[in-house]
Amino acid sequence: MNSTRREAMRHLAEEIDKIPSALEDILEEEPDYLDNLPENLEGTDRYEVAQEAVESMEDAIAGLEEAAESLSDVL
Repeated sequence: MNSTRREAMRHLAEEIDKIPSALEDILEEEPDYLDNLPENLEGTDRYEVAQEAVESMEDAIAGLEEAAESLSDVL
């Protein structure tokens, strides 16, 4: 790999490293949102969508961390 491509990969790795932290900031707010929903909304589509969003963000964070590690291995 030449230095130009290596530098481009290094830049991408740095950007990918930032994203999990940003997602974690958003993710921190979701449990409060779920806790503050009225009891009559538990089990509704709205509640399920919020729970799925939490799970998807957790999966995304794990995937991004794995991608950053893989790029780091290349560099």
